[in-house]
Amino acid sequence: APTVAASCTAGSPANITLTSTDPNGNQLKYGVDWDNNGTLDQWFPGTGFVNSGTTQNAPYTWNDTVPHTFRVLAEDNLGASTGWSSHNVTCAPAPATVTDLKINNSDGPTVSVNSGDTVNLTWSVANVSSCAAYGTGWSSNPMTVSSASFVVNSGDTYILQCVGADGNTYTDAIDITINTPPTANLQVKVNSGAVQDVPEVDVNQGDIVTLYWSSTNAASCSTPNAGQGFTVSGPNGNDPVIIPSPGSNTPFILNCAGATDQLIVRTTALPNFNQPIVNIGTLGTFEPAAGTYSFVDIYFSTANNGGSATQNAAPYLVEMTGKPSIPGTIPSGLATGATGYSDTVRFNGPITLGSATVKVSIDTPIATNGSVAEVTEGDADNTNTATLTVPPPNPGLNLTADRTQVRHLETTTIRWSVATPYAGLTCQVDGPNLNLPNINLPSGSNPTAAINAKSEFVLKCTHTSGASWTDSVIVETTGTIEEI
Repeated sequence: APTVAASCTAGSPANITLTSTDPNGNQLKYGVDWDNNGTLDQWFPGTGFVNSGTTQNAPYTWNDTVPHTFRVLAEDNLGASTGWSSHNVTCAPAPATVTDLKINNSDGPTVSVNSGDTVNLTWSVANVSSCAAYGTGWSSNPMTVSSASFVVNSGDTYILQCVGADGNTYTDAIDITINTPPTANLQVKVNSGAVQDVPEVDVNQGDIVTLYWSSTNAASCSTPNAGQGFTVSGPNGNDPVIIPSPGSNTPFILNCAGATDQLIVRTTALPNFNQPIVNIGTLGTFEPAAGTYSFVDIYFSTANNGGSATQNAAPYLVEMTGKPSIPGTIPSGLATGATGYSDTVRFNGPITLGSATVKVSIDTPIATNGSVAEVTEGDADNTNTATLTVPPPNPGLNLTADRTQVRHLETTTIRWSVATPYAGLTCQVDGPNLNLPNINLPSGSNPTAAINAKSEFVLKCTHTSGASWTDSVIVETTGTIEEI
């Protein structure tokens, strides 16, 4: 009869091993009558046989802890079998199913937090086959990780739901509720105007500015702005403040039990153009013989980085060495900020290649005591003298070879052309055993030396400004043929 070893835990596959030795060394299989009713229920292995003396696993699951009797026989590959042998097994109780959820180290059933708080979920599970997580922001797989942190802005019920090894569903749930936070509100009245709930306000020196504050869910409020004459006490009230000096932006801050509000009082400041940015724009027709362009466009841009919009048109002057100056006007009402203003002026030719000095100057119109005055700042803030480069045009290079594939040690002819040669342009051709430092333009040719390997020939043209262009051609070698 087979030797049987059996142990099990309720609800899990039993650890049952079967071993027998055939006196003739024949291969074996094992039959099991699991319910001891005289009927063979299952063969191990399910197909075929195992060698004599080989231990065979026979998994089976009992879901209870009462004693069970099962029978086992062995049969060889010739059909000879042992008699049945009976065996008893009692399964140990299954380990307890654990499904435990905590939020901020609390078991609940309710956890209160503020909107915007980060909550920390931790959980533990045991003796389960699967778990699912429910609740806004909770996307972790409870079977692979054991914690999660995320920000909550609204209440929800967070549920850890698992299927135990016994097939039953186990659930732990905690409700998150959002505390009603305190609020703080700061408003302003200028002179006899209406009370305004705005983030910022523009005032003039001499205005009467009164700040009003209110709150909810707060016993009192405070401010760090006592130095500006803003005095706060209690959950609501009003107080006149000291006007900051012109050109300043002063934040007045209200704090009510941690809730804050801010109001910026902006005292009228002067407009101010920043240093213009200057660049070369469109170039006119190029004249190769003279090496000049018919015109050049100068592009410039600026912005008002002062404290208020410009109140008048602002004249500007663009100067270029050797050319008549070009005046213009920036319209009034240019607001502060990055949008700014840009314009293009055209200097007619001839425009020579290379460095050019361009100066852009901008005047700043301001308001003084109610009247408009035009002020020339005359410093680097609104003037820029830039050294720009008028670039030479691409002369249009072309390099070819009469043959781009030659036999070993054959030669070919290199041919070049430059579509638009002009003053200040020199060209050369280089390659293996070929160096032509100052070739004829607009075109020419030259034979190569004997070529014994893949070779690259390069046509390079350089202008006196430092600009350069290249074109190249590759000549490859083919195999040799021997005559017999």
